[in-house]
Amino acid sequence: MDSYEFRLAVASDVAGLYDLLKEYVIEQELEEEFKNSRTSFEEHFNQVLFKAFVIEIEGETENQRQIIGCIFFSIFYRYLVGATTFPHCCYIRPAFRNRGLEQKLIQHTKKMSRDADIDNMFTVLTPLNASYRKALEHEGMISLTSSLEMDVWIMPNPPSTSTQKCDDYIIRDGTEQDLSNIYHLLEELIEMENLSALFKVSKEEFERDGSADKALYGSVIVEHRHRVEDQDEESEVVLDIVGCLLYSKMYYALIGQAYFLQGIYLKPAQKGKGLGKALLRATLQACKKRSGDGFIMIIHKENKTSQSLVRSLHAINLTQSTHIEWIKALL
Repeated sequence: MDSYEFRLAVASDVAGLYDLLKEYVIEQELEEEFKNSRTSFEEHFNQVLFKAFVIEIEGETENQRQIIGCIFFSIFYRYLVGATTFPHCCYIRPAFRNRGLEQKLIQHTKKMSRDADIDNMFTVLTPLNASYRKALEHEGMISLTSSLEMDVWIMPNPPSTSTQKCDDYIIRDGTEQDLSNIYHLLEELIEMENLSALFKVSKEEFERDGSADKALYGSVIVEHRHRVEDQDEESEVVLDIVGCLLYSKMYYALIGQAYFLQGIYLKPAQKGKGLGKALLRATLQACKKRSGDGFIMIIHKENKTSQSLVRSLHAINLTQSTHIEWIKALL
């Protein structure tokens, strides 16, 4: 009987990891979506932008040891639940399948998450990866693509992300002082999208996670500049935060260092003024300054406004084009 070792990948494994990733891409028919070069992949691994668990089969000698499977994972931030583990591209070479190895990889990733006090895990599931689906079903999973009608979108870095000028509005990077107001905007968004049952992050946790000490996410906001008259008929200029968009680093081996975009919201009175596109463009620019290879978004099937907005910037609906599902894995 074969003997297997499960361990974290080290630098000497990186060439073999990329070979496994390419096998996965070909098998899952994701060649068009695959944008990560070997050089970039190796640099990203050395920069610890992601980690991987590998399965090594033991031979009679040290030289006979062979990596026959892996799962990649990174950490990103979701405003609904907080810090989240993102396992993906789980692959076992065909000769070693149907032995429960995918499930063990998931279990190792879960343990790593719990040890790091991370209570949330989301993944993407391709229709051809039947063995990964089976393993997720054994470990507990909920398809949010089916249950909440959420689609996975990806967007390459656009060639130009210049922002448009909006009279009476300022679009800028959010600061720690803005986090309380941003949280209240997200509460409005959650109520509008009927996601209250999924909202687990308190205001204090949200502000802590966005502070300079942790910086698990960044934000771009829209301020409305207007005059308010007081009882003495004097007026002063007031700046109200009326829109926001959050971003978080999220490594996805198919495309490299990505940014997860979420929580785009404008108060109803500010819609129809081109602010949504200006806000998105400003956020893309903020992320590009920090270096990145693309963007990932989860958009509700009925949110035609957001779909039209990101499609205008060449985003692709992966759920529609490749039937990829957005999966919540139960810890």
